[in-house]
Amino acid sequence: MLALSGRGRQRALLDAAALFAPLVALVPTPIRAGSVPGYEEACGAAVSCVPTDTLADIDVGVATYLIAGALTVVAAVVATVIAGGGTFARSLPSLAIAAAVLLLVALAWLFARDAFVATAHLAAAVAFFGLIAVVAVANAFDRSPRAMPTRWRRALYWIIATAMAADIVVLVTVVVVGNTTAGPPPPVLVGKAVALLLFAVFWVVQSIEKWGDANPSIAGR
Repeated sequence: MLALSGRGRQRALLDAAALFAPLVALVPTPIRAGSVPGYEEACGAAVSCVPTDTLADIDVGVATYLIAGALTVVAAVVATVIAGGGTFARSLPSLAIAAAVLLLVALAWLFARDAFVATAHLAAAVAFFGLIAVVAVANAFDRSPRAMPTRWRRALYWIIATAMAADIVVLVTVVVVGNTTAGPPPPVLVGKAVALLLFAVFWVVQSIEKWGDANPSIAGR
């Protein structure tokens, strides 16, 4: 996310996406009862669950995420204030989004632990890939002389955004109807693999487009 961060609204969107990516790794996908060898009784009477023997690791991971995130926001505020020249004002959208996401995660983790554990993985994945889709659309509409994409790049951005949005809809539908472990391979795994492939394509196209750009400073617009 830092490598692609760039300037303006895309910086704010990619910074927001970067906040959700760690949660996808820290909170596992719930499993259906009896669907995973060795976890036949993990969910008890529940239809699906996150196995209890992973809860301690989730707590450690989320606590680390919140502490590191809070320290990063504080450091960013100090750095932008010291930089002066309106840097803090330009960075305010990213800082505000970061503070809001960290606060939401902290409240959910502290006061709605069961719901957080059951939904955080999917919610974070949808938020991450959804924001990447929005960034792809923003790139397709970029008309600044510095970064106006060629016709084929605009077409690729639209394809990436459309395919990623469709993939998110399928992922959410699969989870809602409870068909997360059919297969092999499980449809949730396939959906996330497709989303990651689309993100990889987005990364390559962005790298080609921005390869010759000067690295934006912290005060970059």
